[in-house]
Amino acid sequence: MEDPARLRREYQLAVLQHQHDLIDLTLYQVRASRRRRTRGERGRRNWVRPWIGRRRQFGMYDQLMVELRNEGHASFTNFLRISPAMFDELLARVGPGVSQAVHLLQGSA
Repeated sequence: MEDPARLRREYQLAVLQHQHDLIDLTLYQVRASRRRRTRGERGRRNWVRPWIGRRRQFGMYDQLMVELRNEGHASFTNFLRISPAMFDELLARVGPGVSQAVHLLQGSA
């Protein structure tokens, strides 16, 4: 048979260790939240081009094409994967057929 006083001490020790672990966890969470807060105060760097942030303000397609052309040849080519000259040529060839199909579909609705 075990000594009741010894069991009581072991139980109290286990409770104290658990409380110590909880305090350590709480301190870790407080420090982590402070780190997140100070990071937010410094401001985050955006890896997004400025024109992408303005899409909601001006609409998607029309403003996007203007901004891509203004941003430069590299941005336009990176986004559409074709050069601005090739895009204009493609639009000139396909544009009338596409616009006519849209008008026909709108008239039937």
